[in-house]
Amino acid sequence: MDRRAYFSQVLQERLAHETKLALEARHRQFAEAHGRDTNTQLLAYVCQYARQLGHTPIAGEVIGGPFIEQRFGGWRRVVAASGLPPVPRKAPPPSQRAIYKEEYQRQLQKRKEEKARRATRKTESQKLHETLAAQDQAWGEAHRNDSDEALLAYLRSRAENFDEPPARDDILGGRYLARRFGGWRKALELSGMVWGKGGEGGKRADPAEPSE
Repeated sequence: MDRRAYFSQVLQERLAHETKLALEARHRQFAEAHGRDTNTQLLAYVCQYARQLGHTPIAGEVIGGPFIEQRFGGWRRVVAASGLPPVPRKAPPPSQRAIYKEEYQRQLQKRKEEKARRATRKTESQKLHETLAAQDQAWGEAHRNDSDEALLAYLRSRAENFDEPPARDDILGGRYLARRFGGWRKALELSGMVWGKGGEGGKRADPAEPSE
């Protein structure tokens, strides 16, 4: 099996599983929403399904079928009470039932929409990254002649807006500062900030207490 065929098979298996779970959820939702329906209302619902399908359905062909079957004590009783013809001896397999095909297409569409959203987010993220990189480069070129102390003072002033040491990309010029001082962590340490546990977070150092 080649790579494309393998991933196609995996996708179909996942969609089949998601379709099964979705149908089970819809059966439960029907039971919750129609628990107080009268028998007459439920039978009318089954008859409507039969007209749509063009044949007498089995319980598995009707959303809410398991609930209705339980209400009447068996699907044969449902069919008899509804006045429909007997169920065909050979019922269609689950994957050939109308509700399965419908739900399968819904799940497939959901996957396509999610894929499109991910692609959009990725494109937006790339554009933002490129914009930030361009802004950072421009800032670096404008401040390349600044002294180290001036740059560290700038970093300290910008960090006042944060409750903990900021991430590199939180600061305009952060990438330039990281290159200038041999790394972002080093730039923070030189500016007098204490690095928190795990390398993320922390607090500003007290000027009266030299950091270790």
